[in-house]
Amino acid sequence: MKSWYLSISRWPFFFSSFLPLISPFTTWVNYAEDAARLKQPKPSTWSEKPMGQWCRNTTNDLHTQCPRASVAHEWYCCGESGAECCFAVQGWVYLLTGCILFVGLATLIFHLLLHFGVIWPTERKVELKKFKVIEEKPHLITTP
Repeated sequence: MKSWYLSISRWPFFFSSFLPLISPFTTWVNYAEDAARLKQPKPSTWSEKPMGQWCRNTTNDLHTQCPRASVAHEWYCCGESGAECCFAVQGWVYLLTGCILFVGLATLIFHLLLHFGVIWPTERKVELKKFKVIEEKPHLITTP
């Protein structure tokens, strides 16, 4: 029992020793040595810093930095090379818009059904039968 436990406990170390051999290595271009980039002033505040994602194609050595995204939109890498920036609306915007449209459409349908009297009509369509009122006779109360 003890040897089985020790063999199981050594598995993470065994597999982690192979990670450097099987993981892909990518060498990026060193932009600090680029002459045009060295001439640009270093940003001093967050608003000056370009925060857009990079679209890279290391095969063709194409690198494009996308503009900064906002709360409602984002940029994704597209094009033949995969190094171009394309505009995309974030998924939560589609979800919220769909929910609002669904609730609005359901409200409109329910309003029309109420308006035309399909459900809960305001006027009675069934005639009420007239009942004859029978006079009640007073009960005879006997006292002992």
